[in-house]
Amino acid sequence: MTTTNLEQLLEETQRVRARVADEGETILSRWRAMPNGDFDRDGMGNLAHYLSFRTMDLRPLQKSLVAVGLLGLGRCESRVMPTLDSVLANLDQLTRKAGTIERPSVEAFWSGMHCSSARPTSCWERRSKVVRRASCDSLGQGSQR
Repeated sequence: MTTTNLEQLLEETQRVRARVADEGETILSRWRAMPNGDFDRDGMGNLAHYLSFRTMDLRPLQKSLVAVGLLGLGRCESRVMPTLDSVLANLDQLTRKAGTIERPSVEAFWSGMHCSSARPTSCWERRSKVVRRASCDSLGQGSQR
């Protein structure tokens, strides 16, 4: 879908957000069931949402968002849901439905950045192990550590 109709963009972005939230929670629940499933919930939640987000071809939506002056979704790796929520809040205001979608605070928007600056080694090592295990499990190759 490539359009500059704000109502259609709002609906499509809401569908994307709902799918990312649902699939992300499914991925996260699988990770929680793994041995050593104790991890940074916010960081791993964002990673689960990001993996879901990356399974979709969002190029037409991103092209449409940029065409109406909104940011594309291509740089949201460390803050998937806050970015989607910000875009939705902007579309909400532009379609004169202001106030129905809550805009994330500045702190919430940037909350995914704590992992990359505070304790990069341990946090990213744990994430990469979980991603490797999840990838191997989903490909039917068993768990590799």
